[in-house]
Formats: sequence, structure tokens, C-alpha cells
Amino acid sequence: MLIKNLNIRDNKATLKPESNQDLWTLRRIIEKGDMVSSRTKRVIKYNKEFSRPDKGERINVNLSVEVENIALDNTLNRLKVRGKIIDTSDESITKGSFHSIMISEGYMFSLKKKKLQSFQINLIKKSAKEIDRILIIAVDMREACLGMVIDTSLKILEKEESGITGKMYSNKTSMNQYIDTIVNKTIENSKFAKKIIIVGPGEIKKKIFNKLEKYNEIYKKTSVLDGIDLSGEDGVYMSLRSPKLRELLNETNIAKAEELIHETNKRIAIDDKRLVFTLKETLKAGKTGAIESILVSNNIFEHGEEEEIIEILNYVDKYKGKTLMVDETTDAGKQVESLGGIIGFLRYPLSN
Repeated sequence: MLIKNLNIRDNKATLKPESNQDLWTLRRIIEKGDMVSSRTKRVIKYNKEFSRPDKGERINVNLSVEVENIALDNTLNRLKVRGKIIDTSDESITKGSFHSIMISEGYMFSLKKKKLQSFQINLIKKSAKEIDRILIIAVDMREACLGMVIDTSLKILEKEESGITGKMYSNKTSMNQYIDTIVNKTIENSKFAKKIIIVGPGEIKKKIFNKLEKYNEIYKKTSVLDGIDLSGEDGVYMSLRSPKLRELLNETNIAKAEELIHETNKRIAIDDKRLVFTLKETLKAGKTGAIESILVSNNIFEHGEEEEIIEILNYVDKYKGKTLMVDETTDAGKQVESLGGIIGFLRYPLSN
């Protein structure tokens, strides 16, 4: 999360979410009665005498609303904040009418609370750390795919086909053009990447790596990973399962999520009681301070009420536990989803 301003004394903050995890954080911070201000779009209808009802004009306007309700829309990756308009830059907009502000990644807004609680301040500060962005290129002589791991989610960026088949593999001109295309796409998508990993069968990944040598800043953060025998989108997903990739990513959140999934399977195999799965059991463990860490699917709100889930997350924070949200598109996310959307790792077994 980008923090443009954090004024604790005046209970104000100007923020810009940069990931789905940031939207989750904001869902826990913004409450009924808060004031949210931003530049937004609103339809203005003009009533004209002796004419058909006006469909209205969509305009950009600065609005402040007093929050009535908040909802996280995982499908569209946005936070819907609805409330009464208390201030507006356009006199034709009626104060007291309702408006919904849609907060998404890259959307700047201001928040004014009656009281910024210490745990909310900590959440904001914690979210300001640099987001892990890892660019993965899975390539062979036929196809390539570029995917970006952002925190614990995976976004497929681009796909490319060489169009080369059969005897055309011997056509150096066509192959060099294909390699140059992948190199250029790597450069275009590398700006915010902390690391770049190239995988896939054969030697073409090393040719791409060597071509990047003249781009020093990109080359320094690029690695070639052997042992992934698939290219394209399948290769990107397969690389996330690789222990070698986890070693390269070490302290990133996606690697931590994969490690917790590995730990889950170990504990299930030996019937270790220091695991909980359902929302009811996780909430019970959270209230006692027993939760050391939790893995939560980005689809968790489909498994229960938002307020109950927010309560669990707040208890985990209160007792110094750790929370990792995982995207359903990753292997870790799929396993968490299959186990009910949440996995709690306990400091000690709960008594019956």
C-alpha cells in the first residue's frame, strides 16, 4: 500500500492500494461512520421541462461520503464503499444522497476516522512494505508465457507463439526474431519485478538469459531455473510447485504460503491437533490467542459472513499471529479452498 499521508493526531490517511491483500487490509480498517473522500464518477440527470427524462451525464467529481456499508468484491478486485454524500465539488449534486466509491488497485483516496485505533495504524504501516513481484517466463521453441507473482497471487501477463514448426526450427532468422520478442516482452514487464525467473525445456531459456546481459539492472535480478519441462501457461504454474523456485524466492510471501501448505500436509498425515479448518473452529482458536498463523483463500467471503471473517483476522493480529492470503489460481490457493477457505496453525492444541 502506498501511504501518501498518515496523520495519526488528526485520524487521517491518504492511501493507494497496490494489491488484493491491500484491499483486504482496507476492508478491516474502513468502518461505518468513517469519511471517505476521492475523485469519482457520478451520473448527473438534468430535468428539462416538456422533454423526456434525461439519461444523465457521467462526470468526474470530488466527493466525500459518510460510510454506511463496506463490501469486498473479489470477482472484480475492488472494495465498494457506500454512504451519504457530505461534501462535493459540484453544486448540482445533492448532499445527503447516496453514492458508492469503488476502491481498486491503484486508486487514491482519503480516509478520516473518529479514532484511528493502534491496530489499524499497524495494519496500514505493515501494508506499506514493498510488495513481492516475481516475473516468471516459461518458454520453449514453440511458445512462451509471462506471469507475474504479486504477493501471493499469480497474474498471467502475456503469451507468445513462435509459429515455427518442423524443418523451420533450422531457420535461424525466425528463431532469433522469436527470442528477441521474448526478450523485449521481458524488458517491458520487468520494471516492478524484484526477481525474474526463466524456465522451460531445452536451451532457449539460456539464450534469452544471455541476451539480457547487456541490460545490466535486469540481468542482475534474472535467474535460469532447470527442471521445469513445460512451457507456456502450464510451465508458469508448474514452476510455482518447484522446491528450487521456493529456494530462489525464500522470504517472499508466495514461498511462505507454499511452506505452510507443506506443513499442513505433514500435520494432517500424523493427525497433529494443531490445525483448524472451519470458520467456527478458527474463530474459537482466535479468541483464545492460540493461532500462530493462518492461510486464507481470496474467496473466503464465499464461505461465511464478512463480519465473522474480519473478527477472526482481528483476533489473529491482536495475539501477534500472522495472516497470509492466497489466490485461488495458485496451487496453495486451490488447496486452501478445498479445505474450506481457511487453515489455522495453532501454537497448542485446543481443549475439547
